[in-house]
Amino acid sequence: MILYHGTTKKFDHFDLTHLGEGEGKSKFGVGHYASSVFETAALYAGKCKGETKYVYTLEVPELTDFNHIVSAKPPHQVIIEKVEEQLGQIPDEAKSSGKLFRKYIGNLLLGNKGTVKKMIGSLSVEGEIKVSRFLYEIGVLYLIWAHSQATPDNGKINVAILDDSIIAIKKIEEVELDEKGKLKKKSSTRIAEFIKKYYPEYWGDQVYPIEQSVFFQSKTDNHWILSNISSYPLEVEGVPFKSSEHLFQTLKFATPESVLAVYNNYITPKMTAKHYQKLDGHRREDWGQILVDVMKFCLQQKYEQCPEFREELERTKGYHIVELQDAKNDKESTRANAWGVKSKGKNYVGPNLMGKLLMELRDGVMEYKLPEDWNKALVTIGGNE
Repeated sequence: MILYHGTTKKFDHFDLTHLGEGEGKSKFGVGHYASSVFETAALYAGKCKGETKYVYTLEVPELTDFNHIVSAKPPHQVIIEKVEEQLGQIPDEAKSSGKLFRKYIGNLLLGNKGTVKKMIGSLSVEGEIKVSRFLYEIGVLYLIWAHSQATPDNGKINVAILDDSIIAIKKIEEVELDEKGKLKKKSSTRIAEFIKKYYPEYWGDQVYPIEQSVFFQSKTDNHWILSNISSYPLEVEGVPFKSSEHLFQTLKFATPESVLAVYNNYITPKMTAKHYQKLDGHRREDWGQILVDVMKFCLQQKYEQCPEFREELERTKGYHIVELQDAKNDKESTRANAWGVKSKGKNYVGPNLMGKLLMELRDGVMEYKLPEDWNKALVTIGGNE
């Protein structure tokens, strides 16, 4: 599993003896705090004292049912049983969420006594340290809480890693933050560079009259099924995929570890490839030269295997198809990225790569050519099943 940690310190290994030297709060328990979201780690780096801000890319063991506790959810019964074997019966109220469970155990370990309400009410730093060590010794590696309280089940998580020994530092990046402490957006993306260099026929903004176009942007849109991240399962060479995006992102990687990591841990589309592509040497060396052809292949598979997708494409005949990228308070990014468009008055404007490919597929003019080893990721997955 790949996570990100933000700090102003430069080091080659993690050490919990430096507890409290960072942002300084352990609201969700004692451990090394990290996030599945790179930008969130950068945000926390901005809260630490120091001029230079770093984001560490970490590799840690994958999540299992029994190796983590979620703050807002009841602990797994196996974890409860392990705790009760050593500490005795835990009241049901203290087992109703990971947060209360952690505090109750910590107070028990400190020798505190009292009502359940008192035992789950607060916990000292000493108690937090004791409970983290105790949980790690019975097999719990992580304390987890939602990245966003508004959308707690969107697949993005924040994590307290309970022991130094399970953390491998894969990359250290210096990051630049804006005046609000947020990661500065780059003016161009690598994919745009690839398109300009290897697929110039798809380079440059296009203008589509809104009244002559159909769009997709979110799950509530009428044409959402056209999105590459819409959940319509596929099977390619005997390997099942959750969506055409799942297939696309898996084919992007070359090393067995990265292929299996992306394939097996595809929680949400947006959090998959952008994390692993930050690891040096994991992506296919020729990815920039083949990415459009690979996307065409993925769309073709979806077209052949998903009748609803074919029917929706047929209904769009006579209209332009665009992937809309409008957003609320989108003041900084005024230009769409390579895949989509933004609203500009009475028009949609942008490169609209995804829309172009969908229209080619719909109109029967899409052509592509893949390298001989295009399926090496599938071979890796098949050999590990």
